[in-house]
Amino acid sequence: MPTSLAHEEAKTHGAQREQPPSLQASPKPQLFIFLMLLPAIAAANAGVPIGAYSLAWSVLLFIPIVVVEAWVLRGDLRLAYRRALATAFAANLLSTLAGIVVPVLTTPFGSTEGAVSSAVTLLLFVPLFHLSRTIEAAYTRWRLAGVDRAEIARSVNRANLVSYAMLSVFVVTRFFKSWYVNGQIFW
Repeated sequence: MPTSLAHEEAKTHGAQREQPPSLQASPKPQLFIFLMLLPAIAAANAGVPIGAYSLAWSVLLFIPIVVVEAWVLRGDLRLAYRRALATAFAANLLSTLAGIVVPVLTTPFGSTEGAVSSAVTLLLFVPLFHLSRTIEAAYTRWRLAGVDRAEIARSVNRANLVSYAMLSVFVVTRFFKSWYVNGQIFW
């Protein structure tokens, strides 16, 4: 009798019952896992995609790099902070788009662990620094047409030195963490 009653209830009220909120699937864990596993697509400098290895880390690195570069531009070029932030954001977005190709081309090197991967990443930072600096200086000259070109070049150079130093600290820290966890250096 109870099974027929349940069958009748399902017919009259529809077969779908709403689950309590605690049993409903939440997209947040899946989204977090997706972002952590996704290869770097968006980042801050041309070097971020190769140094971060995932979209989530790239976004986390993008924010402080833009803020620090805006702070340098603001101080060097005597800009309002909003204008410096907008300029740094767009310039870094452009240099990031140029740097997206690098992880694709260096995938065989990036799949190694330990010292080799970190050494390759740090080595690649040298040409990527020059690429970022060139792209960001060109954009900044265009955006800030009334500012002296030599001052812009000096300021963008300083801003990129700071941001690539931040990226290098991230890579070296990741290397030492891997060394500590694995107990040896992989060559």
